[in-house]
Amino acid sequence: MRYKIKKTKKQRQQWWANLTDSQKEAYIKKKQAQKAEERRENPVKRELYPVITQENKAEYLERIYKKNPWLKELIEENEFLQIREQENS
Repeated sequence: MRYKIKKTKKQRQQWWANLTDSQKEAYIKKKQAQKAEERRENPVKRELYPVITQENKAEYLERIYKKNPWLKELIEENEFLQIREQENS
């Protein structure tokens, strides 16, 4: 079994520079179609951006504060300063 030798960066840049605009367009479309097919065949299973609702808000805040304890302190300090400003006004 033969292994394909990977071209160097300079060789790839020269190859790309030698292509015409229509060849570049065709190559880009071909690659986009391949990637779209891969995404259809292997959809992402995990939730990238979880939806935080009132029911799970405390759970997510607990996770966030566990990883970033300084954030909780910062928020508490900010809330304290806001209360103090309201009392002074």
